[in-house]
Amino acid sequence: MDTAAQVLSLQHTNKPVIAKNNYSGKTKAKLQSTEKLDYSRVRVKVNLHPALALVDSQTTGGDLINAQFVHLYCLPTYGIDKKSLNSTIKGLKGMIEKACDVQVDYGGYTETRMLYVAHLAGWDMILGKPALTALNALIPATPKPVTIQPEGMACFALQEWRKAGLATGQVTSSARTIEDEVSDYLLPLFEFIVSAMSLGESQEFNPYVEFIQLFPATTLNELPPLRTINH
Repeated sequence: MDTAAQVLSLQHTNKPVIAKNNYSGKTKAKLQSTEKLDYSRVRVKVNLHPALALVDSQTTGGDLINAQFVHLYCLPTYGIDKKSLNSTIKGLKGMIEKACDVQVDYGGYTETRMLYVAHLAGWDMILGKPALTALNALIPATPKPVTIQPEGMACFALQEWRKAGLATGQVTSSARTIEDEVSDYLLPLFEFIVSAMSLGESQEFNPYVEFIQLFPATTLNELPPLRTINH
């Protein structure tokens, strides 16, 4: 039975009280609200590799792919005439000198598309105006999925990007995800090596202990015999 203080507290805070005998130490995951999802970040596959794509109709003149993603999956590139980036995205600037032809799978339709290689901050690729126009994309003003309708196909929605373990609204690119996993593996290894080196430096080097097999078991009290050949 709740005490009067607990009842009064519930009336003011409207927060549930978790009884100790019913608490298992785990909390249930809350369903994500569709109002908080960012549908401009969608999940596609580039040459069968999962990729985080930003839908941005203000990026004109070409579609972009992250140089880090290209390096990570060893995608073949080729040189092009230098061209400047034309995008309204903050922090996205510089010259483009390379491009690559890749297979892009939108979850119901696959095509070959040329992408310009650029340094992107938080995305694996950007679907700009050329791709969106060719795909007959519809970008709703309300929080709803982006839809595409390739020629000769029915309209379908692109899948929003979600990564396990992240809160609603947080995103990370595929390339960044793998980079973090590698870091999680290498960091403990690096710490172990540094610890071993520090331990080795703290111990004084004793040649007698290190190379004990080179020293005789008994102490000699006489000189060794004369050699037949003298230098």
